[in-house]
Amino acid sequence: MPAKVKLTVSKGQKQGETYVFDQIDSLVIGRKGDCSIVLPEKTVSRYHCVINVNPPSVLVYDFGSLNGTFLNGKIIGQREANISPEQAREQKASEFPLNNGDELGLGRDCSLSVSILQPIFCADCSAELDPETDEKHPVDVNTYICGNCHKIREKEAKEAAARKKAEQNKRKEEEAARRLAEQKAAELAQKEQAAKEKAEKEAAEKARKLAEAEAAALAAKQQAERLQREKEEAERKAAAERAAQARARQNQKKCAVCGKAMPRGGGNICQECINDPRKLLDVLLQDAVKGIHLANAAPELKNEAAKIHGYRKIKELGCGGMGYVLLVEDEKTKKQYALKQILPQKANSAINHLLFEREALISGQLNHQNVVRQYEYGSSRGAKFVLMEYCQGGDADHLIRRSGGKLSIDLATHIMLQILDGFSYTHNAEVEVTTEHGETVKKIGVVHRDFKPSNIFLSDDSNKPIAKIADFGLAKAYELSGLSGFTQEGSIAGSFEFQPRQQIKNLRFSRPEVDVWAAAASYYYMLTGCFAKDFPYVRNNPVAHRIQCALNNSAIPIRKRNPSIPVKLAEVIDAALIDNPTIGFSSAATLKNMIEDAL
Repeated sequence: MPAKVKLTVSKGQKQGETYVFDQIDSLVIGRKGDCSIVLPEKTVSRYHCVINVNPPSVLVYDFGSLNGTFLNGKIIGQREANISPEQAREQKASEFPLNNGDELGLGRDCSLSVSILQPIFCADCSAELDPETDEKHPVDVNTYICGNCHKIREKEAKEAAARKKAEQNKRKEEEAARRLAEQKAAELAQKEQAAKEKAEKEAAEKARKLAEAEAAALAAKQQAERLQREKEEAERKAAAERAAQARARQNQKKCAVCGKAMPRGGGNICQECINDPRKLLDVLLQDAVKGIHLANAAPELKNEAAKIHGYRKIKELGCGGMGYVLLVEDEKTKKQYALKQILPQKANSAINHLLFEREALISGQLNHQNVVRQYEYGSSRGAKFVLMEYCQGGDADHLIRRSGGKLSIDLATHIMLQILDGFSYTHNAEVEVTTEHGETVKKIGVVHRDFKPSNIFLSDDSNKPIAKIADFGLAKAYELSGLSGFTQEGSIAGSFEFQPRQQIKNLRFSRPEVDVWAAAASYYYMLTGCFAKDFPYVRNNPVAHRIQCALNNSAIPIRKRNPSIPVKLAEVIDAALIDNPTIGFSSAATLKNMIEDAL
């Protein structure tokens, strides 16, 4: 059972209602009808607070409510009565973690109880136990065993007690027999002693000289035997030490990358090489050759390394906290590709692993000239990689910077019309996806959910490059609303400067129109160098403030940013950036047609 977070209305008109979350989610709580959790009390603000759930972690931000937000009776956020909601949003608003049993008060008339249910595992058989229904027996602090293992322990304890009692009885019998034998031996010894003393008196003088001679011979023999034993023991110890040193040399573990000696246990790559992606990728490419040509190579090494066999490294394209990208060339065709990998220490994180795997599995099924093509996906030595299309022109975000902060209308429009063609394809493409229950199903349509200028890749540096959509790490088949999004703890998934308010409020249920809005916002950015909505910087709490800006602000008309934009085109862009109450255009094809008509 995964960790769960349960919110229960403990006070208010909806008292007793519960909301259970076993996946990552972002919840806007307030009195207004479009909130994730609607609480009708008058003491609850329209948008009172936001709760980020990443089981078992829970964080809360106050939106500057008039009646205040309380954590276990202690106020954690409230604006003064003489300050407007808009002014309150500019003030510092801290994030607070919620723990099991906490009480979150929303004004004086409403509160929520927080329950965090962690999975419990049997300490003996490791079976997962339901903390609310399964039979469990405490063994130690935070340690339990299941009912079956408890019965086994009781049975073993009884058997051990029976054995102990039998051993005690046996020892008592043996002790009695020993005492009786000692008594008889003592009586016999007394008789023998008397006879011996009599014989000794008679033969004392005769035996004295003989005894002295025998004693001298015995001492010499014992001395020789002792010296021989000491010699043999020294030779045995020396041989054992030599054998131990030989075994240590034979069993010494070495790093698979640099060959340096490593302690026993753990992986086969030292920490220094794990932290150096250049070394790791060089060895990954070497493994590709070994996996094909070495007869004794491990089957899993052959199967995975064969996917990148025949490529040679050209140069580095980039390296970041998550991984590393390398430009490689097919030695036969001389065609160039981008080899992208996630570092082993990042792949061990469940979120990073699933983001990388989701991008690989979805991108590998998409085939369109305006979508970056993926060719292979695999892993070697703990490093996961994808072999994908290489775009020489880089991304649109860097192009904007190189062009002085914005692009010409012709170039920006040329790029955007291709991007909308790409979205028309992805929003209607059939893909296989895995549900949260592990079932593989076919669904129609993929929502990107993290589109922005840095995810637009260009084929070359010409005035008419081919534009391609990249990075489907947050993508999902929109027909499967049960699949969750991914966030880093304490943040919202994606870049909310390019997100409509509908996506922030309902990330898990985002539909294709959120990508259309993000495309219009990226078009706006290419033409003006500015975000469509105002996002003024707040030093103390930029996250909560930017969420409020995305939820409450409307897009600034584009001609206020750039008066040279043609009027008809400006009207189309402004209409596409409406997100209250609904998004202006629901399909990429519609927006493309409107732009072409305007020009």
